Amino acid sequence: MTFTRSLFKRAAATAAAAVLAGFAGLGGQALAQEAPPVENNDALGQFGACMAGEGTADLLIIMDESASLSEEEYGATDADDLRVSAAKDFVSELARTSEETGSDIRVRTAGFGTDYYDSPDGVSGNIKNPDDYDEGMSQEMLSYGGWNSLTDGVGAVHGELDKFSERTLDMYTEYPDALRGTLSSFGDSESPCRAAMMFSDGEMTTAEDDAEAAASQMCSPEGVVSQVRLAGIQLFTVGLNEGGEQDMSVLRSLSEGGDTDCGSPVTPNGQFFEGSDAAGLLAAFRSALPNPGGTSQSGINVNEIFTFTLDNSVSPVSLEAQPSEQLGEGEELIPVLIPPTGEPVELTTGGRQAIGEADVTVSLHDWAPGAVDVEMENTGDWAGAWGLGYRSVNADDASYRASLTIKPGMNLQITDPTDNSTGSLRAMNSDTLSASLLDQDGQPVTLDGDAQLTASFLTNDGEEVVLVDGAPLGEGQPVDISLDPIDRVSVGTLIASANITTAPAEGVAGTELNPVMSQHSLSVSLENMPTPPASLDLGSVTQETVEVDAPVTGPGRVWVESGELGNASLPEGVTVAVDSPADSMDNAIQLERDETGVLPLTFTVEELADGPLVGEVIVHSAEADGSNPSQISVPVRGAMSVPVDQATFWAALIVAVIVAIGVPLAVLYAMRYFGGTIPRTPRVYAQRIPVRVEGHRLVNAQTGQPFTVSHNDFLSSAPVDMRPRNVNVAGVNLNVKYGPWPFTAAQVVADDGLSISSKGEQKGTDAVLPLAIQNTWFVTMNPHSDTDATVVMMVDELAHGEKVENMERDVLQRAPDLIGDLADQREEALAKESTTAAGGGGASPEPAVEAAAQEQQGGGPFGGGTGSGGGGQPPRTPGPFG
Repeated sequence: MTFTRSLFKRAAATAAAAVLAGFAGLGGQALAQEAPPVENNDALGQFGACMAGEGTADLLIIMDESASLSEEEYGATDADDLRVSAAKDFVSELARTSEETGSDIRVRTAGFGTDYYDSPDGVSGNIKNPDDYDEGMSQEMLSYGGWNSLTDGVGAVHGELDKFSERTLDMYTEYPDALRGTLSSFGDSESPCRAAMMFSDGEMTTAEDDAEAAASQMCSPEGVVSQVRLAGIQLFTVGLNEGGEQDMSVLRSLSEGGDTDCGSPVTPNGQFFEGSDAAGLLAAFRSALPNPGGTSQSGINVNEIFTFTLDNSVSPVSLEAQPSEQLGEGEELIPVLIPPTGEPVELTTGGRQAIGEADVTVSLHDWAPGAVDVEMENTGDWAGAWGLGYRSVNADDASYRASLTIKPGMNLQITDPTDNSTGSLRAMNSDTLSASLLDQDGQPVTLDGDAQLTASFLTNDGEEVVLVDGAPLGEGQPVDISLDPIDRVSVGTLIASANITTAPAEGVAGTELNPVMSQHSLSVSLENMPTPPASLDLGSVTQETVEVDAPVTGPGRVWVESGELGNASLPEGVTVAVDSPADSMDNAIQLERDETGVLPLTFTVEELADGPLVGEVIVHSAEADGSNPSQISVPVRGAMSVPVDQATFWAALIVAVIVAIGVPLAVLYAMRYFGGTIPRTPRVYAQRIPVRVEGHRLVNAQTGQPFTVSHNDFLSSAPVDMRPRNVNVAGVNLNVKYGPWPFTAAQVVADDGLSISSKGEQKGTDAVLPLAIQNTWFVTMNPHSDTDATVVMMVDELAHGEKVENMERDVLQRAPDLIGDLADQREEALAKESTTAAGGGGASPEPAVEAAAQEQQGGGPFGGGTGSGGGGQPPRTPGPFG
């Protein structure tokens, strides 16, 4: 039912509960039902907790570049480039999070399709091949930029994202390549909080045409999905599922595992978000933002209200709402804010206004109709139940997503005995850590509602030690976290949460919010024992030897015995040895109480390869007199990549040039011969239609009716036998020809005597086509009659009706002129032959046209086999050297 204006008329003194309940009772909007939670998936919260605890994060945004995004023949799922707008909005919101929390968030972009692309400068890294694109590609478009800190603003990242509007030319969606590239992109990342957000509009497709086998390998225990997870990279995926017709199960499985247990036995560490159309992408991308101290709900019907209870201690507050689907013609959703006392207010314009006891600033998005952002400051007593929703205009079946965040930037700070609150923490088990709830200015937070602190220590060997369970927090004072329950030297992860519920209003319960979390690496030692490092991050490993100074604190002895990296997850064939000059108790590093030092370690990699370096180092420790020996497993993480050896590269290049001079040209011809072939997939269906021009109209010569062709015409024919160097298309032989020089690009030539491509390209009097003949067409003419012309159209098996319609329009527009060009060429040949005949014996002029065409033919790569309009002869396969 439509939310009508009559429902807005409420007395100013009406209680909030009565106002909100009245929508249900009087035929207006009902209260939104609680959205079903994602089972056991707090990956987004974990990323936010890591970012809060470490004070830094690196995020890689990977954008689909497949042709289906913009090309009508493949669906044009996002012809208006709303994915770019949504991604830029996501980055802007992430920058606001960076500013509010003081975290240094770095972002870089990459693309994928037929391959993976992340070149920071258009020269190095995973770079596109511009020759793969008909119109080439500028160096600017080949560049994806490097890591950009959002503390410097969003301009650089927005500029890189804008380029994706033009990057929609790839024919495949290779998920495995995207994930392998992800590992290399994080090679120079030094943040322990790493995440990749991968966007795609469709199912996985591969050039090998066996996506199922590729997915199986990708998701296997040794596959690239498990490698990404082991490298400590959280993988979030966003799917544009237009009309709900795409199978998104594989994309979902990359982040969540799914029914196939993709990446098992490594635990999934991400989350999947989906938009049903381009407009829904804003809601999908916004859903992927961490929201500590907030609450959100998706799939709310427009006849329901997103309700929440505020108290006077939680100012300021951020609100947002976005329609889940694109609205149809004549449909509109008008945002509405409902204060506890007073009538609902439509948010139709941006800017600042007073609503209830709040100073409200509204921001609207022109590119996403109905989307709204609201910032609220308490100006008096705003405690009570509020609501955010929509008034529907002819859109009662629509739904939306809404979100609330109290005190943006509020964070849970954990401090160790050395007053360190960022990154790895270290302490004795006799010490206490301090937990404080702070606002974005670093000031203690006092709440009217309830706040409970929980804290657990998860050791690297899988034991969970509960340290705090429900201690009151939010009274403006820090809370101690005793480490006494940890009874042995341990390293692991401290996970702390502030669970907040706003104060109830009269007759209305408070609103339970997402936990405000903080996560740190933590190393705990015992009295008289040294404190080892909590973890070791090797960063980008590009050399076979990496030296690391691991921080340790006294008192006591610490050492590492020489051996191989334990519990290692490495690329196949790679081993890593660990050595230290302090390799036994006798020559251990010895430290006095509270003395800090380093434990020197050397990691030696045998056979560098691209991929993660993950494992454990056994660190031994003992008291100063050698008593109470102990050992712990310290996690090690890095990203290996094989660098280009510049000296070797240039030496190899010089040798190659010298050798190339002496190599027979036959080898170069052979290389071109085997590389220049007609793609076998997708398959082609062809139609040959006789035509003539009447006035300026193109007419089907058989029916006498205006030229037309349908998708069914192609489907009724048998697919073309796709051979790599010659195919017979509707009776016309198409042969690959290579030209006289080894560096000349290969072309497909139509051997039909007199023909021309849709772009007017010819070799002599033969049409010249690209190697990828799919979705192209050309015109032929009988050399004996300028009224006997045909249009040959080739449509691939993936094309739909719209593609055929577009080709039909192209034929109607171009073919009459092309037929005229062929007729002119025929007349010129006849005139030339007539001149020759007048001087040499009066031979018939018409064969001259066929002779002119046959001058371009011959056996081998420089001339195709025989062929004519009738096409009765089989094509002849040329050899590599003619």
